[in-house]
Amino acid sequence: MKSGEEWVKSEQKLFTTPNALFIGIYKGKVKSEEVLALRRNKKYKE
Repeated sequence: MKSGEEWVKSEQKLFTTPNALFIGIYKGKVKSEEVLALRRNKKYKE
């Protein structure tokens, strides 16, 4: 898991790329991983 600051930087880099399809797939993948992490470890804020 990335820290908040690293997450913001990585998001900014993604949104500067022209490949919207890649961004959509990546964000979908990350979202599913976040959900799994939340289920495993409740210390992450929802």
